[in-house]
Amino acid sequence: MLALIFSSFLNFFFFLTFGIFITKIVKIPADFTEKLFIGLVASNTLTTCLSLFFPINYYTLLLFVATSSFLCFFLRKEIKEAIILIHKKENILFSALPFLVVAVMISLNPPMNYDTGLYHLQSIKWIEKFSVVPGLANLHGRFGFNPNIFTFAALTSLAGLFHQEIFSVNFTIFTILVLYFINKLYTIFIRQGITNLFVFEVIIFIAILDLSDDLTSPAPDFLSTALVLFVLQNVLHLPDRKKNSDLRSYLSILILAVYALTVKLAAMPVLVLAVFIVIKYKSEIRKLIWIIPLLAVIVLPWLVRNVILSGWLIFPFPLIDWFNFDWKVPISEVTSIRESVTGWARSPDEQCIETAEMTLYNWFPSWWNRLMIINKLFFIASLFFPVAAFVGHLIKKIKLDFNVIAIILTSLLGVIFWFILAPDIRFGKSFIIIAASSPLLYLKFNIYRKPGIRPILVFSLIPIMLLGYFVVNNTGYISQLIADKDSNRLITPQVIPTPSEVHFKTYQISGIKIYAPITGDQCSDHQIPCTDCPPDNTLMLRNGNLQSGFKHMMKNSKPSNK
Repeated sequence: MLALIFSSFLNFFFFLTFGIFITKIVKIPADFTEKLFIGLVASNTLTTCLSLFFPINYYTLLLFVATSSFLCFFLRKEIKEAIILIHKKENILFSALPFLVVAVMISLNPPMNYDTGLYHLQSIKWIEKFSVVPGLANLHGRFGFNPNIFTFAALTSLAGLFHQEIFSVNFTIFTILVLYFINKLYTIFIRQGITNLFVFEVIIFIAILDLSDDLTSPAPDFLSTALVLFVLQNVLHLPDRKKNSDLRSYLSILILAVYALTVKLAAMPVLVLAVFIVIKYKSEIRKLIWIIPLLAVIVLPWLVRNVILSGWLIFPFPLIDWFNFDWKVPISEVTSIRESVTGWARSPDEQCIETAEMTLYNWFPSWWNRLMIINKLFFIASLFFPVAAFVGHLIKKIKLDFNVIAIILTSLLGVIFWFILAPDIRFGKSFIIIAASSPLLYLKFNIYRKPGIRPILVFSLIPIMLLGYFVVNNTGYISQLIADKDSNRLITPQVIPTPSEVHFKTYQISGIKIYAPITGDQCSDHQIPCTDCPPDNTLMLRNGNLQSGFKHMMKNSKPSNK
Protein backbone atom coordinates (compact mmCIF):
# COMPACT_ATOMS: atom_id res chain seq x y z
CA MET A 1 0.00 0.00 0.00
CA LEU A 2 2.81 2.39 0.88
CA ALA A 3 4.49 1.70 -2.46
CA LEU A 4 1.23 2.40 -4.32
CA ILE A 5 0.69 5.68 -2.45
CA PHE A 6 4.31 6.78 -2.95
CA SER A 7 4.23 5.97 -6.68
CA SER A 8 0.86 7.75 -7.04
CA PHE A 9 2.28 10.80 -5.27
CA LEU A 10 5.11 10.91 -7.82
CA ASN A 11 2.57 10.70 -10.65
CA PHE A 12 0.54 13.55 -9.20
CA PHE A 13 3.67 15.63 -8.54
CA PHE A 14 4.75 15.31 -12.17
CA PHE A 15 1.24 15.96 -13.51
CA LEU A 16 0.87 19.08 -11.37
CA THR A 17 4.25 20.70 -12.04
CA PHE A 18 4.46 19.91 -15.75
CA GLY A 19 0.77 20.74 -16.24
CA ILE A 20 0.99 24.15 -14.59
CA PHE A 21 4.25 24.91 -16.40
CA ILE A 22 2.94 24.02 -19.89
CA THR A 23 -0.39 25.83 -19.49
CA LYS A 24 1.41 28.91 -18.17
CA ILE A 25 4.10 29.03 -20.87
CA VAL A 26 1.78 28.20 -23.79
CA LYS A 27 -1.11 30.19 -22.24
CA ILE A 28 -3.64 27.37 -22.47
CA PRO A 29 -6.98 28.09 -20.76
CA ALA A 30 -7.51 25.12 -18.46
CA ASP A 31 -9.15 24.25 -15.17
CA PHE A 32 -7.32 22.28 -12.48
CA THR A 33 -8.18 18.81 -13.82
CA GLU A 34 -7.24 19.78 -17.37
CA LYS A 35 -3.89 21.04 -16.10
CA LEU A 36 -3.26 17.67 -14.47
CA PHE A 37 -4.09 15.83 -17.69
CA ILE A 38 -1.89 18.16 -19.72
CA GLY A 39 0.82 17.38 -17.16
CA LEU A 40 0.26 13.69 -17.90
CA VAL A 41 0.65 14.36 -21.62
CA ALA A 42 3.84 16.38 -21.07
CA SER A 43 5.35 13.80 -18.69
CA ASN A 44 4.49 10.91 -20.98
CA THR A 45 5.81 12.69 -24.07
CA LEU A 46 9.09 13.43 -22.32
CA THR A 47 9.54 9.83 -21.11
CA THR A 48 8.82 8.55 -24.62
CA CYS A 49 11.45 10.90 -26.05
CA LEU A 50 13.99 9.73 -23.45
CA SER A 51 13.12 6.08 -24.10
CA LEU A 52 14.45 6.46 -27.64
CA PHE A 53 17.95 6.86 -26.21
CA PHE A 54 17.96 5.58 -22.63
CA PRO A 55 16.28 2.97 -20.41
CA ILE A 56 13.54 4.47 -18.24
CA ASN A 57 14.93 3.56 -14.82
CA TYR A 58 15.65 5.19 -11.46
CA TYR A 59 18.19 7.56 -13.04
CA THR A 60 15.43 8.87 -15.29
CA LEU A 61 13.12 9.11 -12.30
CA LEU A 62 15.69 11.18 -10.41
CA LEU A 63 15.94 13.48 -13.44
CA PHE A 64 12.15 13.96 -13.39
CA VAL A 65 12.11 14.62 -9.65
CA ALA A 66 14.89 17.17 -10.01
CA THR A 67 13.18 18.87 -12.97
CA SER A 68 9.78 19.03 -11.24
CA SER A 69 11.40 20.34 -8.04
CA PHE A 70 13.20 23.00 -10.09
CA LEU A 71 9.91 24.00 -11.75
CA CYS A 72 8.27 24.27 -8.33
CA PHE A 73 10.65 27.09 -7.48
CA PHE A 74 9.38 29.15 -10.41
CA LEU A 75 5.76 28.10 -9.99
CA ARG A 76 5.44 28.84 -6.28
CA LYS A 77 2.46 31.15 -6.73
CA GLU A 78 0.53 28.79 -9.03
CA ILE A 79 1.20 25.73 -6.87
CA LYS A 80 0.13 27.63 -3.75
CA GLU A 81 -3.10 28.58 -5.51
CA ALA A 82 -3.65 24.92 -6.46
CA ILE A 83 -3.15 23.83 -2.84
CA ILE A 84 -5.58 26.50 -1.64
CA LEU A 85 -8.11 25.36 -4.25
CA ILE A 86 -7.81 21.76 -3.05
CA HIS A 87 -8.17 22.88 0.57
CA LYS A 88 -11.37 24.77 -0.28
CA LYS A 89 -12.90 21.57 -1.65
CA GLU A 90 -12.94 19.76 1.71
CA ASN A 91 -16.49 18.55 1.19
CA ILE A 92 -15.52 17.06 -2.19
CA LEU A 93 -12.45 15.38 -0.68
CA PHE A 94 -14.61 13.97 2.11
CA SER A 95 -17.16 12.60 -0.39
CA ALA A 96 -14.41 11.09 -2.56
CA LEU A 97 -12.47 9.46 0.28
CA PRO A 98 -14.61 6.26 0.53
CA PHE A 99 -14.26 5.73 -3.24
CA LEU A 100 -10.49 6.09 -2.97
CA VAL A 101 -10.27 3.69 -0.02
CA VAL A 102 -12.09 1.04 -2.07
CA ALA A 103 -9.87 1.86 -5.06
CA VAL A 104 -6.76 1.26 -2.92
CA MET A 105 -8.16 -2.10 -1.79
CA ILE A 106 -8.74 -3.07 -5.43
CA SER A 107 -5.29 -1.88 -6.51
CA LEU A 108 -3.50 -4.04 -3.93
CA ASN A 109 -4.73 -7.20 -5.66
CA PRO A 110 -2.68 -8.91 -8.40
CA PRO A 111 -3.26 -7.79 -12.00
CA MET A 112 -6.12 -9.81 -13.46
CA ASN A 113 -6.04 -8.37 -16.99
CA TYR A 114 -5.01 -11.21 -19.30
CA ASP A 115 -2.97 -8.93 -21.56
CA THR A 116 -0.91 -7.76 -18.59
CA GLY A 117 0.48 -11.27 -18.29
CA LEU A 118 0.69 -11.59 -22.07
CA TYR A 119 2.63 -8.44 -22.92
CA HIS A 120 1.93 -5.35 -20.74
CA LEU A 121 4.36 -6.26 -17.99
CA GLN A 122 6.95 -7.64 -20.39
CA SER A 123 6.84 -4.44 -22.48
CA ILE A 124 7.43 -2.32 -19.38
CA LYS A 125 10.37 -4.52 -18.34
CA TRP A 126 12.01 -3.90 -21.72
CA ILE A 127 11.49 -0.14 -21.32
CA GLU A 128 13.07 -0.25 -17.86
CA LYS A 129 16.19 -2.12 -18.99
CA PHE A 130 16.83 -0.93 -22.54
CA SER A 131 16.29 2.05 -24.79
CA VAL A 132 13.81 1.25 -27.56
CA VAL A 133 14.88 -2.04 -29.16
CA PRO A 134 14.75 -2.26 -32.99
CA GLY A 135 12.50 -5.06 -34.20
CA LEU A 136 11.33 -6.10 -30.72
CA ALA A 137 7.95 -6.91 -32.28
CA ASN A 138 9.71 -9.73 -34.14
CA LEU A 139 10.23 -11.45 -30.80
CA HIS A 140 6.64 -10.93 -29.66
CA GLY A 141 4.10 -9.36 -32.00
CA ARG A 142 2.23 -7.61 -29.18
CA PHE A 143 5.33 -5.55 -28.35
CA GLY A 144 4.63 -3.64 -31.57
CA PHE A 145 1.33 -2.29 -30.15
CA ASN A 146 3.37 0.28 -28.18
CA PRO A 147 0.76 1.98 -25.91
CA ASN A 148 2.38 5.32 -25.16
CA ILE A 149 1.51 5.19 -21.47
CA PHE A 150 3.91 2.27 -20.93
CA THR A 151 6.96 4.54 -20.98
CA PHE A 152 5.50 6.65 -18.17
CA ALA A 153 4.35 3.53 -16.28
CA ALA A 154 7.98 2.38 -16.37
CA LEU A 155 9.10 5.73 -14.92
CA THR A 156 7.08 5.40 -11.71
CA SER A 157 7.04 1.60 -11.45
CA LEU A 158 9.80 1.86 -8.80
CA ALA A 159 11.03 -1.61 -9.76
CA GLY A 160 14.56 -0.82 -8.61
CA LEU A 161 13.30 0.14 -5.13
CA PHE A 162 10.62 -2.49 -4.46
CA HIS A 163 11.93 -5.29 -6.73
CA GLN A 164 8.59 -5.46 -8.50
CA GLU A 165 6.63 -3.12 -10.76
CA ILE A 166 4.15 -0.84 -8.97
CA PHE A 167 1.24 -0.06 -11.28
CA SER A 168 -0.09 3.26 -10.01
CA VAL A 169 -0.87 5.30 -13.14
CA ASN A 170 -4.42 4.02 -13.56
CA PHE A 171 -5.06 4.49 -9.84
CA THR A 172 -3.81 8.09 -10.01
CA ILE A 173 -6.00 8.89 -13.03
CA PHE A 174 -8.95 7.23 -11.31
CA THR A 175 -8.41 9.40 -8.22
CA ILE A 176 -8.32 12.57 -10.31
CA LEU A 177 -11.51 11.60 -12.15
CA VAL A 178 -13.41 10.65 -8.99
CA LEU A 179 -12.63 14.08 -7.51
CA TYR A 180 -13.53 15.78 -10.80
CA PHE A 181 -16.92 14.09 -11.24
CA ILE A 182 -18.01 14.46 -7.63
CA ASN A 183 -17.14 18.17 -7.85
CA LYS A 184 -18.93 18.46 -11.22
CA LEU A 185 -22.07 16.76 -9.88
CA TYR A 186 -22.03 18.94 -6.76
CA THR A 187 -21.65 22.14 -8.80
CA ILE A 188 -24.50 21.27 -11.18
CA PHE A 189 -26.76 20.18 -8.30
CA ILE A 190 -26.21 23.30 -6.21
CA ARG A 191 -26.77 25.63 -9.16
CA GLN A 192 -29.58 23.87 -11.02
CA GLY A 193 -30.79 20.79 -9.19
CA ILE A 194 -31.16 17.45 -10.96
CA THR A 195 -31.02 18.31 -14.66
CA ASN A 196 -30.47 16.35 -17.85
CA LEU A 197 -26.76 17.25 -17.68
CA PHE A 198 -26.61 16.06 -14.07
CA VAL A 199 -27.94 12.64 -15.11
CA PHE A 200 -25.51 12.60 -18.05
CA GLU A 201 -22.57 13.22 -15.69
CA VAL A 202 -23.81 10.47 -13.35
CA ILE A 203 -23.80 8.00 -16.26
CA ILE A 204 -20.25 9.00 -17.23
CA PHE A 205 -19.15 8.69 -13.59
CA ILE A 206 -20.62 5.19 -13.37
CA ALA A 207 -18.74 4.29 -16.57
CA ILE A 208 -15.50 5.46 -14.91
CA LEU A 209 -16.27 3.37 -11.81
CA ASP A 210 -16.85 0.36 -14.05
CA LEU A 211 -13.26 0.61 -15.28
CA SER A 212 -11.95 -0.32 -11.82
CA ASP A 213 -10.94 -3.83 -12.94
CA ASP A 214 -7.87 -2.27 -14.54
CA LEU A 215 -6.71 -0.47 -11.40
CA THR A 216 -4.49 -3.46 -10.62
CA SER A 217 -2.67 -3.32 -13.95
CA PRO A 218 -1.05 -0.90 -16.45
CA ALA A 219 -3.73 -1.76 -19.04
CA PRO A 220 -4.03 1.11 -21.57
CA ASP A 221 -7.77 0.35 -21.98
CA PHE A 222 -8.43 2.23 -18.74
CA LEU A 223 -6.73 5.48 -19.74
CA SER A 224 -7.97 5.31 -23.32
CA THR A 225 -11.61 4.90 -22.27
CA ALA A 226 -11.46 7.33 -19.36
CA LEU A 227 -9.70 10.01 -21.40
CA VAL A 228 -12.22 9.85 -24.26
CA LEU A 229 -15.11 10.04 -21.78
CA PHE A 230 -13.52 13.04 -20.08
CA VAL A 231 -12.77 14.83 -23.35
CA LEU A 232 -16.25 14.37 -24.86
CA GLN A 233 -18.18 15.37 -21.74
CA ASN A 234 -15.84 18.28 -21.05
CA VAL A 235 -16.70 19.88 -24.40
CA LEU A 236 -20.16 20.53 -22.94
CA HIS A 237 -18.83 22.76 -20.20
CA LEU A 238 -16.42 24.95 -22.17
CA PRO A 239 -19.09 27.60 -23.00
CA ASP A 240 -19.82 27.91 -19.27
CA ARG A 241 -16.34 29.31 -18.69
CA LYS A 242 -16.26 31.80 -21.54
CA LYS A 243 -19.26 33.21 -23.37
CA ASN A 244 -17.34 34.04 -26.54
CA SER A 245 -15.46 30.81 -27.06
CA ASP A 246 -12.59 30.63 -29.54
CA LEU A 247 -10.05 28.07 -30.67
CA ARG A 248 -7.81 28.79 -27.69
CA SER A 249 -10.64 27.66 -25.40
CA TYR A 250 -10.42 24.21 -26.99
CA LEU A 251 -6.63 23.80 -26.80
CA SER A 252 -6.77 21.39 -23.86
CA ILE A 253 -9.37 19.31 -25.72
CA LEU A 254 -7.17 19.18 -28.85
CA ILE A 255 -4.12 18.14 -26.82
CA LEU A 256 -5.94 15.36 -24.97
CA ALA A 257 -7.68 14.10 -28.14
CA VAL A 258 -4.37 13.77 -30.00
CA TYR A 259 -2.70 12.17 -26.98
CA ALA A 260 -5.52 9.60 -26.62
CA LEU A 261 -4.59 8.21 -30.04
CA THR A 262 -1.08 7.37 -28.80
CA VAL A 263 -2.44 5.48 -25.79
CA LYS A 264 -4.61 3.13 -27.84
CA LEU A 265 -5.60 3.15 -31.50
CA ALA A 266 -9.21 2.40 -30.50
CA ALA A 267 -9.42 6.05 -29.41
CA MET A 268 -8.66 7.27 -32.94
CA PRO A 269 -12.24 8.50 -33.68
CA VAL A 270 -11.87 11.18 -31.01
CA LEU A 271 -9.70 12.99 -33.58
CA VAL A 272 -12.97 13.73 -35.42
CA LEU A 273 -13.74 16.09 -32.55
CA ALA A 274 -10.38 17.81 -33.05
CA VAL A 275 -10.99 18.17 -36.79
CA PHE A 276 -14.49 19.50 -36.13
CA ILE A 277 -13.13 22.17 -33.79
CA VAL A 278 -10.33 23.22 -36.14
CA ILE A 279 -12.74 23.54 -39.08
CA LYS A 280 -15.07 25.80 -37.11
CA TYR A 281 -12.23 28.05 -35.99
CA LYS A 282 -10.11 27.79 -39.14
CA SER A 283 -9.93 31.59 -39.35
CA GLU A 284 -7.91 31.58 -36.11
CA ILE A 285 -5.38 28.96 -37.20
CA ARG A 286 -3.08 31.61 -38.66
CA LYS A 287 -2.92 33.37 -35.29
CA LEU A 288 -2.32 30.09 -33.47
CA ILE A 289 -0.17 28.31 -36.07
CA TRP A 290 2.05 27.00 -33.27
CA ILE A 291 -0.75 24.57 -32.38
CA ILE A 292 0.34 22.22 -35.18
CA PRO A 293 3.94 21.71 -33.98
CA LEU A 294 2.64 21.47 -30.39
CA LEU A 295 0.37 18.56 -31.33
CA ALA A 296 3.09 17.04 -33.52
CA VAL A 297 5.47 16.94 -30.53
CA ILE A 298 2.98 14.67 -28.76
CA VAL A 299 2.63 12.21 -31.63
CA LEU A 300 6.12 12.10 -33.20
CA PRO A 301 8.03 10.34 -30.37
CA TRP A 302 5.34 7.66 -30.26
CA LEU A 303 5.50 7.20 -34.05
CA VAL A 304 9.30 6.93 -33.92
CA ARG A 305 8.99 4.21 -31.26
CA ASN A 306 6.49 2.42 -33.52
CA VAL A 307 8.95 2.42 -36.42
CA ILE A 308 11.86 1.25 -34.28
CA LEU A 309 9.88 -1.49 -32.54
CA SER A 310 8.23 -2.90 -35.66
CA GLY A 311 9.42 -1.12 -38.81
CA TRP A 312 5.85 0.14 -39.36
CA LEU A 313 4.52 3.64 -38.72
CA ILE A 314 1.27 2.36 -37.19
CA PHE A 315 1.25 -1.27 -36.08
CA PRO A 316 -0.47 -3.55 -37.04
CA PHE A 317 -1.85 -1.62 -40.04
CA PRO A 318 0.07 -2.70 -43.18
CA LEU A 319 -1.51 -0.05 -45.43
CA ILE A 320 1.08 2.55 -44.38
CA ASP A 321 4.21 0.86 -45.72
CA TRP A 322 6.91 3.54 -45.86
CA PHE A 323 10.03 1.89 -44.46
CA ASN A 324 12.29 -1.02 -45.27
CA PHE A 325 14.58 -1.42 -42.26
CA ASP A 326 16.21 -4.79 -41.70
CA TRP A 327 14.24 -5.21 -38.45
CA LYS A 328 10.87 -4.70 -40.14
CA VAL A 329 8.21 -7.23 -39.12
CA PRO A 330 7.21 -9.25 -42.20
CA ILE A 331 3.92 -8.10 -43.69
CA SER A 332 2.49 -11.61 -43.36
CA GLU A 333 2.89 -11.41 -39.57
CA VAL A 334 1.47 -7.88 -39.42
CA THR A 335 -1.59 -8.99 -41.37
CA SER A 336 -1.97 -12.06 -39.17
CA ILE A 337 -1.85 -9.98 -35.97
CA ARG A 338 -4.35 -7.46 -37.33
CA GLU A 339 -6.73 -10.26 -38.34
CA SER A 340 -6.35 -11.97 -34.97
CA VAL A 341 -7.34 -8.74 -33.16
CA THR A 342 -10.36 -8.19 -35.41
CA GLY A 343 -11.34 -11.85 -35.42
CA TRP A 344 -11.00 -12.25 -31.65
CA ALA A 345 -13.20 -9.20 -31.07
CA ARG A 346 -15.86 -10.77 -33.29
CA SER A 347 -15.44 -14.34 -32.07
CA PRO A 348 -13.09 -15.03 -29.13
CA ASP A 349 -12.22 -18.61 -30.02
CA GLU A 350 -9.77 -20.64 -32.07
CA GLN A 351 -11.56 -19.69 -35.28
CA CYS A 352 -10.82 -15.97 -34.88
CA ILE A 353 -8.58 -15.72 -37.98
CA GLU A 354 -11.29 -17.25 -40.15
CA THR A 355 -13.86 -14.94 -38.55
CA ALA A 356 -11.79 -11.88 -39.51
CA GLU A 357 -12.18 -12.81 -43.15
CA MET A 358 -15.95 -13.39 -42.94
CA THR A 359 -18.57 -11.02 -44.28
CA LEU A 360 -20.84 -9.11 -41.90
CA TYR A 361 -23.68 -11.48 -42.78
CA ASN A 362 -21.66 -14.46 -41.53
CA TRP A 363 -20.05 -13.19 -38.32
CA PHE A 364 -22.70 -10.80 -37.00
CA PRO A 365 -25.28 -13.38 -35.76
CA SER A 366 -22.85 -15.25 -33.50
CA TRP A 367 -21.33 -11.97 -32.28
CA TRP A 368 -24.78 -10.58 -31.48
CA ASN A 369 -25.84 -13.71 -29.61
CA ARG A 370 -22.81 -13.47 -27.32
CA LEU A 371 -23.60 -9.90 -26.25
CA MET A 372 -25.25 -9.39 -22.87
CA ILE A 373 -28.71 -7.82 -23.01
CA ILE A 374 -27.48 -4.54 -21.50
CA ASN A 375 -24.76 -4.29 -24.16
CA LYS A 376 -27.28 -5.00 -26.92
CA LEU A 377 -29.48 -2.18 -25.66
CA PHE A 378 -26.57 0.25 -25.46
CA PHE A 379 -25.38 -0.71 -28.94
CA ILE A 380 -28.82 -0.16 -30.47
CA ALA A 381 -29.23 3.13 -28.60
CA SER A 382 -25.75 4.30 -29.68
CA LEU A 383 -26.82 4.05 -33.34
CA PHE A 384 -30.46 5.09 -33.08
CA PHE A 385 -30.28 8.16 -30.83
CA PRO A 386 -27.54 10.06 -32.73
CA VAL A 387 -29.27 9.45 -36.07
CA ALA A 388 -32.61 10.52 -34.58
CA ALA A 389 -30.99 13.67 -33.20
CA PHE A 390 -29.56 14.70 -36.56
CA VAL A 391 -32.85 13.97 -38.35
CA GLY A 392 -34.69 16.02 -35.74
CA HIS A 393 -32.19 18.83 -36.16
CA LEU A 394 -32.62 18.84 -39.95
CA ILE A 395 -36.40 19.09 -39.72
CA LYS A 396 -36.01 21.73 -36.98
CA LYS A 397 -37.70 19.68 -34.26
CA ILE A 398 -34.53 19.44 -32.18
CA LYS A 399 -32.10 22.28 -31.60
CA LEU A 400 -28.45 21.23 -31.41
CA ASP A 401 -25.64 23.69 -30.74
CA PHE A 402 -22.09 23.29 -32.07
CA ASN A 403 -20.70 21.46 -29.07
CA VAL A 404 -23.55 18.95 -28.92
CA ILE A 405 -23.30 18.26 -32.66
CA ALA A 406 -19.54 17.72 -32.31
CA ILE A 407 -19.99 15.30 -29.41
CA ILE A 408 -22.78 13.29 -31.02
CA LEU A 409 -21.05 13.08 -34.41
CA THR A 410 -17.75 12.01 -32.86
CA SER A 411 -19.36 9.35 -30.69
CA LEU A 412 -21.45 7.98 -33.59
CA LEU A 413 -18.42 7.71 -35.89
CA GLY A 414 -16.55 6.15 -32.97
CA VAL A 415 -19.19 3.44 -32.65
CA ILE A 416 -19.06 2.74 -36.40
CA PHE A 417 -15.23 2.64 -36.37
CA TRP A 418 -15.28 0.27 -33.38
CA PHE A 419 -17.88 -2.01 -34.97
CA ILE A 420 -15.91 -2.34 -38.20
CA LEU A 421 -12.42 -2.62 -36.73
CA ALA A 422 -12.74 -4.72 -33.55
CA PRO A 423 -16.20 -4.94 -31.95
CA ASP A 424 -15.12 -5.93 -28.45
CA ILE A 425 -17.13 -3.82 -25.99
CA ARG A 426 -14.04 -2.73 -24.06
CA PHE A 427 -12.58 -1.09 -27.19
CA GLY A 428 -15.62 1.08 -27.91
CA LYS A 429 -17.14 1.57 -24.48
CA SER A 430 -16.54 5.33 -24.32
CA PHE A 431 -18.15 6.07 -27.70
CA ILE A 432 -21.06 3.68 -27.09
CA ILE A 433 -21.91 5.25 -23.71
CA ILE A 434 -21.74 8.83 -25.01
CA ALA A 435 -23.78 8.04 -28.14
CA ALA A 436 -26.40 6.03 -26.22
CA SER A 437 -26.76 8.83 -23.66
CA SER A 438 -26.88 11.59 -26.27
CA PRO A 439 -30.59 12.52 -25.72
CA LEU A 440 -29.52 13.89 -22.34
CA LEU A 441 -27.47 16.51 -24.18
CA TYR A 442 -30.49 18.23 -25.74
CA LEU A 443 -33.72 16.99 -24.07
CA LYS A 444 -33.66 19.42 -21.19
CA PHE A 445 -35.41 18.88 -17.86
CA ASN A 446 -34.90 20.16 -14.34
CA ILE A 447 -36.02 18.60 -11.08
CA TYR A 448 -35.67 21.30 -8.44
CA ARG A 449 -34.70 20.57 -4.86
CA LYS A 450 -37.43 20.71 -2.28
CA PRO A 451 -37.35 23.99 -0.37
CA GLY A 452 -36.32 23.84 3.29
CA ILE A 453 -33.90 20.94 2.81
CA ARG A 454 -30.20 21.69 2.89
CA PRO A 455 -28.78 20.96 -0.60
CA ILE A 456 -25.73 19.18 0.80
CA LEU A 457 -27.97 16.66 2.61
CA VAL A 458 -29.91 15.87 -0.55
CA PHE A 459 -26.77 15.71 -2.66
CA SER A 460 -25.02 13.35 -0.21
CA LEU A 461 -27.47 10.61 -1.20
CA ILE A 462 -26.00 10.55 -4.73
CA PRO A 463 -22.39 9.67 -3.72
CA ILE A 464 -23.70 7.16 -1.18
CA MET A 465 -25.69 5.31 -3.85
CA LEU A 466 -22.78 5.44 -6.29
CA LEU A 467 -20.42 4.19 -3.57
CA GLY A 468 -22.77 1.30 -2.86
CA TYR A 469 -22.73 0.39 -6.55
CA PHE A 470 -18.93 0.65 -6.61
CA VAL A 471 -18.49 -1.59 -3.56
CA VAL A 472 -20.95 -4.24 -4.76
CA ASN A 473 -19.30 -4.26 -8.18
CA ASN A 474 -15.92 -4.97 -6.58
CA THR A 475 -16.87 -7.30 -3.76
CA GLY A 476 -14.58 -10.00 -5.15
CA TYR A 477 -11.49 -7.77 -5.02
CA ILE A 478 -12.31 -6.51 -1.52
CA SER A 479 -12.98 -9.97 -0.08
CA GLN A 480 -9.83 -11.32 -1.74
CA LEU A 481 -7.72 -8.65 -0.08
CA ILE A 482 -9.37 -9.17 3.32
CA ALA A 483 -8.79 -12.93 3.08
CA ASP A 484 -5.11 -12.42 2.25
CA LYS A 485 -3.07 -12.62 5.45
CA ASP A 486 0.18 -11.52 3.81
CA SER A 487 1.42 -8.49 5.75
CA ASN A 488 3.50 -7.43 2.74
CA ARG A 489 0.33 -5.85 1.30
CA LEU A 490 1.00 -2.94 3.66
CA ILE A 491 4.13 -2.27 1.59
CA THR A 492 3.50 -3.52 -1.95
CA PRO A 493 0.57 -4.80 -4.03
CA GLN A 494 0.45 -8.45 -5.01
CA VAL A 495 2.46 -9.39 -8.07
CA ILE A 496 0.87 -11.01 -11.09
CA PRO A 497 0.63 -14.75 -10.41
CA THR A 498 2.28 -17.33 -12.64
CA PRO A 499 0.16 -20.52 -12.62
CA SER A 500 1.98 -23.42 -10.98
CA GLU A 501 1.49 -25.61 -14.06
CA VAL A 502 3.24 -23.11 -16.32
CA HIS A 503 6.92 -23.83 -16.96
CA PHE A 504 9.35 -22.12 -19.28
CA LYS A 505 11.67 -23.58 -21.87
CA THR A 506 14.93 -21.94 -22.90
CA TYR A 507 15.84 -21.29 -26.52
CA GLN A 508 19.02 -19.84 -28.02
CA ILE A 509 19.14 -16.93 -30.47
CA SER A 510 22.64 -15.80 -31.40
CA GLY A 511 23.90 -17.18 -28.09
CA ILE A 512 21.27 -15.35 -25.99
CA LYS A 513 18.75 -17.25 -23.87
CA ILE A 514 15.13 -16.68 -24.85
CA TYR A 515 12.33 -17.96 -22.62
CA ALA A 516 8.88 -19.16 -23.70
CA PRO A 517 6.09 -20.82 -21.70
CA ILE A 518 5.64 -24.52 -22.44
CA THR A 519 1.89 -24.22 -21.89
CA GLY A 520 -0.15 -21.11 -22.58
CA ASP A 521 1.22 -17.86 -23.98
CA GLN A 522 1.72 -15.64 -20.92
CA CYS A 523 5.19 -14.74 -19.67
CA SER A 524 3.64 -12.91 -16.68
CA ASP A 525 6.43 -11.64 -14.40
CA HIS A 526 9.16 -13.86 -15.90
CA GLN A 527 12.51 -12.29 -16.69
CA ILE A 528 13.16 -10.94 -20.17
CA PRO A 529 13.69 -11.85 -22.95
CA CYS A 530 10.50 -13.87 -22.94
CA THR A 531 8.06 -14.51 -25.77
CA ASP A 532 4.62 -16.07 -26.09
CA CYS A 533 5.71 -19.09 -28.18
CA PRO A 534 8.91 -20.78 -29.39
CA PRO A 535 10.89 -18.31 -31.52
CA ASP A 536 10.85 -18.63 -35.30
CA ASN A 537 14.01 -20.35 -36.53
CA THR A 538 14.59 -17.40 -38.88
CA LEU A 539 14.78 -14.95 -35.97
CA MET A 540 18.20 -13.59 -35.05
CA LEU A 541 19.84 -10.73 -33.19
CA ARG A 542 20.93 -7.84 -35.40
CA ASN A 543 24.30 -7.41 -33.74
CA GLY A 544 24.77 -10.12 -31.12
CA ASN A 545 23.10 -8.34 -28.16
CA LEU A 546 19.55 -7.54 -27.04
CA GLN A 547 19.91 -3.77 -27.41
CA SER A 548 20.75 -4.19 -31.10
CA GLY A 549 17.33 -5.75 -31.69
CA PHE A 550 15.81 -8.60 -33.68
CA LYS A 551 15.38 -9.32 -37.34
CA HIS A 552 14.42 -12.20 -39.61
CA MET A 553 17.01 -13.76 -41.86
CA MET A 554 14.53 -13.81 -44.73
CA LYS A 555 13.56 -10.57 -46.44
CA ASN A 556 10.04 -9.20 -46.12
CA SER A 557 7.66 -10.65 -48.65
CA LYS A 558 6.60 -7.20 -49.80
CA PRO A 559 9.01 -4.39 -50.67
CA SER A 560 8.59 -0.89 -49.34
CA ASN A 561 6.55 1.55 -51.37
CA LYS A 562 9.11 4.24 -50.78
